[in-house]
Amino acid sequence: MQKMYPAVVNSPKTELVGAITDSNTEIEVADVSVLLQPEGLAVIGNGEGAETIQYTEVDGNILKGCIRGFQGTAKPWGAGTRLARNFTAYDHDTFKANIEQHDASIVALEDRLNTADTDDVVLQPGLQVINAAKDTRFKLGQITGKTEINYEGRIGLIGVENPYVINTAGNLLPPFYEWGNLTETVLIEPYEAVMSPTVANRVMSFKVPIAPGEVYTLSAEHNGNIALSIFDHNDGEISSSGYQQTSSVTVQADANVAYLRVYFSNLAATTGTFSFKNPILIIGTEPQPFMPQHKSMLAFDTELHANPSDGTEPDILFEQNGEYKKLAKWKKVVLDGSHGWLYSGASYPGYKRVSAFFYGAANTSQTLMKYNGTTVPRFVTPWGDAEEFNLASNGEFLLTISNTDSGWGDAYTPTQYEIKAYFMGWKMWDGATKANPYNGIGTKNWYPVTRIADAYDVQYNRTTLPTDQAPNKDGYAPYQLLYRLAKETIEPVVTEGSLLLSEGDNMVEVGTGIVLRERANPYYHASQNRYYINNLNFGTSLLNFKSSSIIAVYKDSTDDATWHVDATPGGGANLVQAYADTWNYDQAASYSVTYTKLDKSPIQPISGSLAANEKAQISDLTVGVAEALQRVSVVEQKKAEKDAPGWLSPTLLNGWTNADTSYTQVGYTKDGAGVVHLRGMITGGVNNATVARLPRTYRPSKYTRKSVPVALAGGIESAILVITPTGEMEITYQNTPIWVEIDVSFLAEQ
Repeated sequence: MQKMYPAVVNSPKTELVGAITDSNTEIEVADVSVLLQPEGLAVIGNGEGAETIQYTEVDGNILKGCIRGFQGTAKPWGAGTRLARNFTAYDHDTFKANIEQHDASIVALEDRLNTADTDDVVLQPGLQVINAAKDTRFKLGQITGKTEINYEGRIGLIGVENPYVINTAGNLLPPFYEWGNLTETVLIEPYEAVMSPTVANRVMSFKVPIAPGEVYTLSAEHNGNIALSIFDHNDGEISSSGYQQTSSVTVQADANVAYLRVYFSNLAATTGTFSFKNPILIIGTEPQPFMPQHKSMLAFDTELHANPSDGTEPDILFEQNGEYKKLAKWKKVVLDGSHGWLYSGASYPGYKRVSAFFYGAANTSQTLMKYNGTTVPRFVTPWGDAEEFNLASNGEFLLTISNTDSGWGDAYTPTQYEIKAYFMGWKMWDGATKANPYNGIGTKNWYPVTRIADAYDVQYNRTTLPTDQAPNKDGYAPYQLLYRLAKETIEPVVTEGSLLLSEGDNMVEVGTGIVLRERANPYYHASQNRYYINNLNFGTSLLNFKSSSIIAVYKDSTDDATWHVDATPGGGANLVQAYADTWNYDQAASYSVTYTKLDKSPIQPISGSLAANEKAQISDLTVGVAEALQRVSVVEQKKAEKDAPGWLSPTLLNGWTNADTSYTQVGYTKDGAGVVHLRGMITGGVNNATVARLPRTYRPSKYTRKSVPVALAGGIESAILVITPTGEMEITYQNTPIWVEIDVSFLAEQ
């Protein structure tokens, strides 16, 4: 908007005290009170020859800082010439321009309120700096799946496991209670610490992941020494600012950086008090006023796959109506002892064929990975190789296994339980002759397939049929099958958080392998008077996976900042633990941990958008409210799991009984979404009769038909399981089965 000047009622006149030239910038008048003060416009003279001047200061009766000929032509004027605050062309033009600009602003505002404008953004794997024009929420577009064979030292078919994105904005440094090395240091406030050293070189430090190519500046109020050092991925120091007593230090990151460390120290001093207050680490060279750290996270509990040969037809994770969902095109199955394995009745010199049943496969795009990391080829008629497989569209899965791998001799037929043991990692051998394979004579023994050299070791050798997973060496993974689904499905995805970007620079990390709120079992260490999570010395405290970082420890459902995170002794630089002092630990509370796994999986770009105007921000706010009310958050999911009664066992009827106890017993449960799950292996019952009866609230509203596999002496075929609105489970089969496997789900609508 252009500057406008107020009017003076009736435009009273004054006169020039003395003559002026066309260049005088200080003009004395007889009565300055009739003019605007302390700045304004004045017109000298009358008619077409008048001159309008602009002045910026009044000193007594003298107008100073005059712009001559502001409108009209600057010229000499004699003493006594009339001068007044008249209405000028400038006033009219300014009114007009400002009104037009105001109207344009109103139109622009209406446009911003009527049309939601967004900026597309793609978040790349790893760390990057994203500049946002305003505070806004990141709206997910999609994440696509990918499958790698034996990814970064891992054996198996590795998909995009549990993707996440974390943003750190404002201050890259957390409060001091998250720092390590706080010996002889007292925390006054979250961002204020006082060090009272009795020895030299006490150091407070914190590790910050950084993006390559950026400049970083550390500022703090202190009377000690501060420094920044940059490290590569091998923990080698690349550069350092050196310790300085200045209020700020700056470093430049090159292309090979992984992280920097912030250091606060007393250096050589062994007495005195050193205060460090309001530290802030920012991107850029100009120190900024202190602000606390702002972090946000969006994380997903899912696995996304694609065709492992060319990356086509990927699973897609997307956001719809405030909820996160997956378009599932692929299914991965870990072939372990939980499946109903059978000898298929086909034996060949040097190998045997076994079978199981997996529903829903398309008759294309199937990959099988063996426990040693090799891929098993799909068979070409006729069967003729010791390592071939086939998964037919009717669900029958056939696999040939060499006797060298299994330990089954040509003259021996394995039982279904011995086949199960093989898929749990055990190899059979003749314990009497200490030789492979076993041909039905002598003593059956088993040892882990990757511990051939340890076969005689009593801690690994088994003389009875194993029913647990074998303790194989690193580099072993169970067989894994990935197949294209015949029918794509939409699945809800458990998620946590919302990604918020702040105005200005944001440090954004895109990764995979996050584990959301795993229940922890803290271990009490009496001599240190502390509780530990994930300490290698205390086996009961370990998390389910090796961890590269612990993001948060939760007390019940609340983030508990009293836990400290640092490296686990003896666990290497990439394994971390958390500990809390006894006085901060609540024995009546339930603790859980969100962390990232040490094992790597592929990372895919995350596409989405940011709000660019007010309408888009309002829409985001609406979506955020919807998410809070509707989506399956991790907290809601955990509560549903806690409230659920677990697996219930029905009463089996009409001669049906559970199969051997080494298999899953018949049970039913209902999740937080109201979906009933049935599972178990049954045998011996009457055809076309009721197997069991489900209670009210576990029944469908209409008859529900499901196809289930049944094992016969000569192979596998399908039976029909019907669940009625009154809760009866009925099975109809053509040929008397050895067993029937139940693994179905349906929506409870009563």
